[in-house]
Amino acid sequence: MSYTHHANSIDFMGEKILIGHTNGKICTVGVDGSNMVTHNQSHCDGESWGLEVIPAQGTFLTCGDDNQFMEVSIKDKKVLRCG
Repeated sequence: MSYTHHANSIDFMGEKILIGHTNGKICTVGVDGSNMVTHNQSHCDGESWGLEVIPAQGTFLTCGDDNQFMEVSIKDKKVLRCG
């Protein structure tokens, strides 16, 4: 198996792990490695630089090499705010 990208941002939210990849993709996976779900593709030119879960709001924040942040709804997989 060959991979073209790897994880560079990781945060935990309960029984899931939120992963930001070097290609900008954000996904969750169960702590046991099951049920990988892609939440969004890159909003930047490539890398995700930062990743933070906000459990009380059901969202996560991400920032990348485009020098912007995004707040994304985990449930709806939609961008709520960008700046």
